[in-house]
Amino acid sequence: MSGEQRKLPSWMTEQDTPCTSATKTNYAWKKNILEDNLPFLKFSGSIIYSYEAQECSFFSEYIKEKLSKEAILGFDIEWPPVYRKGKNGKVSLIQVCTSEEECYLFQVSSMTGFPKGLKRLLEDMSIKKVGVGIEGDQWKLMSDCDLKLKGFVELADLANQKV
Repeated sequence: MSGEQRKLPSWMTEQDTPCTSATKTNYAWKKNILEDNLPFLKFSGSIIYSYEAQECSFFSEYIKEKLSKEAILGFDIEWPPVYRKGKNGKVSLIQVCTSEEECYLFQVSSMTGFPKGLKRLLEDMSIKKVGVGIEGDQWKLMSDCDLKLKGFVELADLANQKV
C-alpha cells in the first residue's frame, strides 16, 4: 500500500456519538493506553437475528443467492465459558456479516440440529469468510458441529503484515 491511504467504511467514520471518556464509561470499557487512543466504533447497520434452524437455513440460502462470485463475509463465532479444567462450551452464536450495512446472528445453541443451509454456506469454498482467530473457529466448528469451514482468511495475519 505504498502511498495509499486506508479507506474506512462509512459507519466507522460518520458517527453521531463522539468518543469521550464519558462515552467509554457508559460502555464499561476497561481503560488502558491503547483504548484511550482508539476511536469509538458503532455499527449502525441492520442486525438480523435467528434462533430457529429452518429460518436460519432460509437466511443462509438467501445470503448465498445474493452474493456475487468470490464474495467476502465477515465471520465470528461465540461460545459460553466453562470454568472447569479441560471442558469447553459448545458453539452458541455464529455471526455472518454480508456488508457494512448487514449482519446476521444465528443462535445455533437454541436450534435442534445444525441448519443445513448454514452448513452449505460455511462449507462453500467460493465464498471467503474473514475474521480474527478464524482458524481456531474452524477447529471449534469441526469439533462441535461436524462442519468444515472452507475458504477462510485470517485477518490477524494480514494486519501483522501491514504493521
